[in-house]
Amino acid sequence: MSPILLYVLVFLISATPFLESTLIIPIAIIAGLNVWTVTIVGIGGNLLTFLIAVVLAERIVQWKNKRSKTTKKRNGNKINKAKELWRRYGLPGLAIIHPVTIGSSHATALIALSLGASKKATIVWVGGSVTIWAVLFAILSFIGADFIYVHLDTNGFLNQWFDLP
Repeated sequence: MSPILLYVLVFLISATPFLESTLIIPIAIIAGLNVWTVTIVGIGGNLLTFLIAVVLAERIVQWKNKRSKTTKKRNGNKINKAKELWRRYGLPGLAIIHPVTIGSSHATALIALSLGASKKATIVWVGGSVTIWAVLFAILSFIGADFIYVHLDTNGFLNQWFDLP
């Protein structure tokens, strides 16, 4: 398997909802892949499908709003709690905590748009959050991998099977 194929795999995993860049970046760095390449490819894959999810979520919300006008409105306890959290913290709060609570930028986009955020604000806040979290995970993973490499005298577990630069 060529190193290029490994980076394609990083892209595909980071583009997958609920796996995303914050999961694959640390694994790929500890495995011995290049930190900068993994980070850029991981963020790219995550943001590409996130943007697609925003467009789809906007259409779902529009469909739901049309449908709710014709059907009887129901307000459950969970909906009221979600709306209260939204009023308290808003889109910035949701965007900042999404990797540790929701775990998916795609689901976060659907939640934000369904609670009334604009498409542009959702892209800016959640997209920025994805980028910042990915860079933070990359930095921490690089520091951790460096520590592991020094103590185990290795350059990542993938270097045992592949000749990585």
